[in-house]
Amino acid sequence: MLRRLRPSRDGNVKWVLAAVVALALVISPFAIAQGGGLLGGKRNPRSGAFRAETQVIANTSKFGMRYSNRARGTGGGALLGCRSQPGGTPQRQYPCLRSRNVGSGLAFEIVTGGPLGGTISARGGDNARPFTTNATGVATGLNAERVGSKTPAQLTIDAVTAMQGTLSFAQVLASGAAGATRGVSAVARSAVGVYDVTFAGDVSRCGLTATQSATGAEVGATGVQLGADNRTVTVTTMGTATPPAPADRAFYITAVC
Repeated sequence: MLRRLRPSRDGNVKWVLAAVVALALVISPFAIAQGGGLLGGKRNPRSGAFRAETQVIANTSKFGMRYSNRARGTGGGALLGCRSQPGGTPQRQYPCLRSRNVGSGLAFEIVTGGPLGGTISARGGDNARPFTTNATGVATGLNAERVGSKTPAQLTIDAVTAMQGTLSFAQVLASGAAGATRGVSAVARSAVGVYDVTFAGDVSRCGLTATQSATGAEVGATGVQLGADNRTVTVTTMGTATPPAPADRAFYITAVC
């Protein structure tokens, strides 16, 4: 009777083994999907979304995670997207990227082999700000204290130079000889107390002012008359005698345009 039962027991064992193998084949994909980590080249998860923060914790002297794309010319390294509202982390509106160094070192570095490190784009035109900071020190190399690569002192010099460029003047001696000038092509004495000052350009729309260079009671009246060429100004200097009469006097003339 023992010999008759053995085939039956052997048959039962075979069926049990077959059932175990089949069950293992069915369970294995789910075990791999649950414990095998992220699937390369696939959407993770395959549908829906993770409902909890996915953490990657490392203990290494180098980077804890590295993203690298070896495709030349087109591929990026990482793409981060989110749908948070204004306010940032303090208001639990978490940004798409937050880099925090709990030590005292750098929180980020941006390095490129090209001439442009990156761009910051925001909507709003003049109302948009590229970033804000609570740091008040000078940003080395950022040139935040410059406008068009120039310092405030250089901008002031440029402004003064530009203003001076619109100011033509002449210092004229009593003899009719010219002293310091700018924008004046000729100076001549045509009669007693009468001088012709020729400017390099049209001064018909400029403010013309002539003042004798004497002091105190020696300062007489001075008149200016623009000529038909819109460049030559006749200056008449008067003495202090009574009645006033033209007299040779040194003067300054300016044309502010």
